[in-house]
Amino acid sequence: MIAPEYLEWRDLGHAGGCTRTGWEASTKAVDFPGGRREFAVRLVCPKPKGCGMFHEWSAIIPPGDDSEDSRTGMSIESGPVEYIGYGTAPIKAGSVWLHAGPPRQRGRLGEDNSPEYFVVSVTAARPRTMADALGVVGPAISRGRQVKGRWFAGGIVDHERYGPSASPIRDDLASRTAAVRWVLVNAQTRQDT
Repeated sequence: MIAPEYLEWRDLGHAGGCTRTGWEASTKAVDFPGGRREFAVRLVCPKPKGCGMFHEWSAIIPPGDDSEDSRTGMSIESGPVEYIGYGTAPIKAGSVWLHAGPPRQRGRLGEDNSPEYFVVSVTAARPRTMADALGVVGPAISRGRQVKGRWFAGGIVDHERYGPSASPIRDDLASRTAAVRWVLVNAQTRQDT
């Protein structure tokens, strides 16, 4: 084989008409209780300046070296960023920005499929570290359905082993605006202590 490093690889396509040539690349590695691990690579051409396409590869590795374990798996996913939330255009909400999380139901984000949550940040740039995120807000859920007119809000706490989670949480706020205000007050209180 001559030059497989060059000739066997194919470019990953952007959406038609996209003028960007590169991708925003990121990786994720998670250790779960019991020794299971997940590793993922994601390429995104984020909106509003990009075409809004993503490509993601993930592998689940069981504990030990048992390759016959049924928990072993690999997945490949591609499509518009509305399928994952990440990479959609941020939403201005007063003095802060909201960055969509994944859709509550499988499929695209839209009027009938809101994000599970929004990460609240001071800038339109996507949050990359704990310091970039003020908190999270989202529609309150009960028995798998959104509670009409109720929103939750939470500060973000970093658990060293299993990653960030929301704490404390309020799930009785009357609107997205009220939830964002709660996050801002909570973030200021954390900063003052």
